[in-house]
Amino acid sequence: MRRTGIRGVVLLGVGIATLAMASVADAAVVGSKPIASWQANGTVRVEKVVGNTVYIGGSFTAMLPPGSTGTGAVTRNGAAAIDLGTGNLITNWNPNVTGGAVYAIDADSSGHIYLGGAFSSVGGATHRRVVEVNNTTGAVVTGFKPPTPNAAVRGLYLSGSQIYIGGSFTAMGGTSHPYAVRANATSGALDTTWAPQVDNEVRAFAVRTDSLGQPTAVILGGFFRTLNGQPFVGVGAVNTTTGANASWAWHTLDLQTFRPFQILRFTQDGNVLFGAATGNGGSMIAWNISDGSLKYQEGTNGNVVDMAALGGTLYFGGHFSGYCGLVPGNNFCTVQANRNKLIAVDESTGALLSWHPSANTTLGVETLAAGGGALTVGGEFTKVGGVAQQHFAEFK
Repeated sequence: MRRTGIRGVVLLGVGIATLAMASVADAAVVGSKPIASWQANGTVRVEKVVGNTVYIGGSFTAMLPPGSTGTGAVTRNGAAAIDLGTGNLITNWNPNVTGGAVYAIDADSSGHIYLGGAFSSVGGATHRRVVEVNNTTGAVVTGFKPPTPNAAVRGLYLSGSQIYIGGSFTAMGGTSHPYAVRANATSGALDTTWAPQVDNEVRAFAVRTDSLGQPTAVILGGFFRTLNGQPFVGVGAVNTTTGANASWAWHTLDLQTFRPFQILRFTQDGNVLFGAATGNGGSMIAWNISDGSLKYQEGTNGNVVDMAALGGTLYFGGHFSGYCGLVPGNNFCTVQANRNKLIAVDESTGALLSWHPSANTTLGVETLAAGGGALTVGGEFTKVGGVAQQHFAEFK
C-alpha cells in the first residue's frame, strides 16, 4: 500500500504555496452580497440543489421573508425548499421533520428526495433518522422502509438504484451494521453483501466510475482510522461488490497534535473529488478520483466543513478566519489572507481569488451547494456579505 502521509503533503505544499497568492484574474465568481431571499430562523446544516430548487435541512422551525427578523414567518420544521430563480420559499413542499435535526439530503432529477438526521417524526408520523419524501409535497414515500438506524444518519448518496447511508449508527433494525450501509433506493432493503469494516462514523460518499460510467469503487469519508483493518485515516476507497479495500493513493498520518483528521463532505466535479477536512485547522483537499492522487490542498486556521464548485470556481466554507495557503491547515498558521468563514479559489489550480463576503458568528458556515447559476450557503450566521441574512443565503 502506497503511503505519502503528512510529510509528503507538506513538502508539496512548500513547493507550491506561493501559487495561492499569485496575481490571478478571478474566474467567473458570484457576487459578494447575497440576493434577497427567504431565510431560516435556525441553523441550516445541509443543502442540495436539483434543477432550479435548493432543498435545505437543519434545526430551524420557520422560514422568514427577505429582510424580516420575525414577521411573516412560515412554519417549516427541519426542511424547506427555495426557488433559486426568485429566492422565494416553495410553499407546497413541507416534510415537517421534528424530534431532531436534518443533517443529510440527497436527491436526483427523477424526483427522489431522501433526508437523514437525528429526527424521529416526519409528516406527523414516526420515521426515525432516514426517510424518502415526495419532491412536490414533501409527503413521506411509504414504500421506502430501511431498517431503523440506532443513531444519527450524517451522509446520504444516491447511485443509480442504490443509496449509501452513513452516520454514527452501529446497528440498523437491531442488527449490527456499523457506520455505512447500502440499500435499495426504492424499498430500503439493505444489501448485506456490501459490508466495509469501518471503525468510526462515516459522513461522506462518492462513487468512482469507469469509462462507460459503471461504478467501480466507493470513496468513504469520515471519522474513521481504519478501513477493513488497514490504516486509512478519514478517507479511503472500497469496491462496489463486497466493500473490500480498493486503490486510493493519498493517505494522511494522524499526528494527534490537537484533533484527529476527519473528512466531513465530498463534492465532485468531473474527474476531481474535493473533500472538506477538519483537524489541526482545516483543509480543502482535491484528488483525482480515478486513483486518489493529490491535486492540491488548501489550509485554514479553523475547520473546513463543505465546498461547492460553480463555473470554474471552488467555494469552501467553515469555522475559520484566515487562509494559510496551499498547505495543510493549522490552527496557528501564518495567515496569508483574512477570510471569514468563506473562501473562493480557482478550481483547477487552487489559487486564491478575491471574493470575500464574510459571515459572522463563531461557527459561521455549515454547508454550501451550487447549481442553477447560484451558490447557496447555510449555517449559524445571521449576517453575510455585510447583509443581515439569517442562516441561509443565495449568491449569484
